[in-house]
Amino acid sequence: MTNTNTTNTTDSTISDATEALAAWRHTLDTCEPLTDSQALQLNQASNAGDDQRDMIVFITAMPSLTEQDVTVWLTNPDATSPMGQRLLDGISGPGRPIPSSRIDQAVSQLDRIADAQSDQQAEPYALQASLYWLDGRYTAALERALTALQKDPDSRLGRLMRLCVVTGTASPWSTQA
Repeated sequence: MTNTNTTNTTDSTISDATEALAAWRHTLDTCEPLTDSQALQLNQASNAGDDQRDMIVFITAMPSLTEQDVTVWLTNPDATSPMGQRLLDGISGPGRPIPSSRIDQAVSQLDRIADAQSDQQAEPYALQASLYWLDGRYTAALERALTALQKDPDSRLGRLMRLCVVTGTASPWSTQA
C-alpha cells in the first residue's frame, strides 16, 4: 500500500472527508465513541492521502479548527497558503500541549478506526505514533510507529515517527525539549 497525496479531490470526496472529520471532532469533543460506520469512514479518510490523514492530527491538536477550515484545506492543501501556514504554526508553535485526555481519547478511537478495516491499519497506528510523539510520550510513539510499519513497511508517517523517536527529535510541544 502506498499513500498518495490527494490534490485532485472531487466535491464528493471532500464532502465524505468533511463528514468523517466532523465525526472525529465530535468524538474528541464529547468523548462519545465512534459508530462502526464512522470508524470505517475515518479509516478510509486516513488512507485516502496525506491531506485527510494529517487533518486527523490537526483536529486533535487544534480543537478550534472549524468545518470550514477543514474544507478550505481539503480543497487547496497548499502548505504556503494562509490555511497551510496556520496548520503548520499550530503544530510547530511553542509549547502548546494537547490535553492528555484528548490524546487518550484520540488513541482509543484510532484503535477502533484500525479495527474497522483489518487490511488498512498502518495509518491509524502511525497517527497514534504522531500524537504520542507530539505529547512527548516517546516510548509509546515508537511502539505505535513499529506497529504501523509491521502492518505496512511503506507507511511514510510510520517511518517518520520511528525516525523522530530513534534520533531523539523532541516534539515542539514537549516540556522535555
